[in-house]
Amino acid sequence: MTTESETYIGVKPCGCLIMAIVDRPEHQKDVAKEVAKAIREGLKVSRVPTQQVRDMPWECPLHKAEKGEPEQTIIEVTPHGNV
Repeated sequence: MTTESETYIGVKPCGCLIMAIVDRPEHQKDVAKEVAKAIREGLKVSRVPTQQVRDMPWECPLHKAEKGEPEQTIIEVTPHGNV
C-alpha cells in the first residue's frame, strides 16, 4: 500500500509560499531544523499533502501582479448531461 507523502510549507504574511520540505522519516532531523527555522522567520507553517503543494500557486496575487503576470481566473465547470 502506497501512502501519499506529506510536505511542510512556509507561507509569508502576503500569501507567497516560500518553503516546502517533504516530511521523510530518513531526514527527520533536517526537516525539524528547517521547520523550526521557518517558524523563527515568521512564516506560517502547515503540513499538507505533497500533491497539493505541486498544484498550488507559489506567489500571492499581489506579487504576480507586480511581475506583470495576469491574475488567474478559476472557472468551475460542472458537467451535466451527455454532450
